[in-house]
Amino acid sequence: MMLTLLLVVFGMYALMMLLMMIGFIISISKKRKNKKKKQSFSILIPIFNEEKNLPNLIAHLSKLDYPKTDFEVIFINDCSTDNSFDWLEEHEDNFEFKHAIINLHKKVGKKTAIEKAWTLANFDNIVTTDADCVMKPNWLKVINKQKSELSIGVVLKKSDSLRFLHKFQEVESMLLAGITIGSGALKNPILSSGANLSYSKKMAKFLRPYKDNKTMVSGDDMFMLDAMLNANQKIVVRPENSVATTVKKTWRSYFEQTARWSSKTLPGKRAKKLKIRGLSFVAFTTLITNVLWLLTIIMYFFTFDNNFIYLALIKPLVDFLFLFLTSLF
Repeated sequence: MMLTLLLVVFGMYALMMLLMMIGFIISISKKRKNKKKKQSFSILIPIFNEEKNLPNLIAHLSKLDYPKTDFEVIFINDCSTDNSFDWLEEHEDNFEFKHAIINLHKKVGKKTAIEKAWTLANFDNIVTTDADCVMKPNWLKVINKQKSELSIGVVLKKSDSLRFLHKFQEVESMLLAGITIGSGALKNPILSSGANLSYSKKMAKFLRPYKDNKTMVSGDDMFMLDAMLNANQKIVVRPENSVATTVKKTWRSYFEQTARWSSKTLPGKRAKKLKIRGLSFVAFTTLITNVLWLLTIIMYFFTFDNNFIYLALIKPLVDFLFLFLTSLF
């Protein structure tokens, strides 16, 4: 009975990942047409205690290979307790792009901060990223390729450290990127990240994706995806030109971030507000597979039954194939 249960669960996980791999291959092999008409973008960047990341962020924004008249950057300082706002004011004369700085005097959270920036944005095409991210010079050119109500980009964690925690997060981000791309190619996107997201301000203000979830710490990206899906809007996933972000430095901060993300995807009172088809299934299947995989290893040492080892090999083999595929791209 136990072996049958394990076989069913691991088989479901393998099938799910196989579908993601097929979607990933479809996405990266698809030819994309370049739009001749340049769109204009308002880049929104919420700031909270990001003083140490701001110099690197500004340096990369200054290198964007896009007409300076066709994009602007709006920084929203959400009551930082460090010198983030002072740093922006002190150095803004050196910024090589159009910009605005919003300094909130009451902490309102990321979603409300973004909504406040909508009122100041001069362009309908909104792009969001985080202050601890860096982007390639052709970032906006890639976003400009396709016109859609929601454009989802890939985010990868990068670190120069060889610590296990840091490398683990790099691999995990590659896995999430593959799922983002694969599910998008299968016309059922289930993940998005506010660190590399673009959408129509007009449509977002009409749909009001944050009206019932502003008390949740995060989720601006997933609730935007949820609102666009439920309104049957055109959604595209950009497999190329990822944005890089930093890894969490400690296990505690990593687990806190994971808990916030999981609260939006796993079944529960809070997650009921998200109606993304297949999201809970993927999250729950992955979670239960990980738990049962550990149980399978433990069972082998209790029984020395080789069948447990054979079953335990399914998950790492599937994960390796998926990660190998995504790492090649």
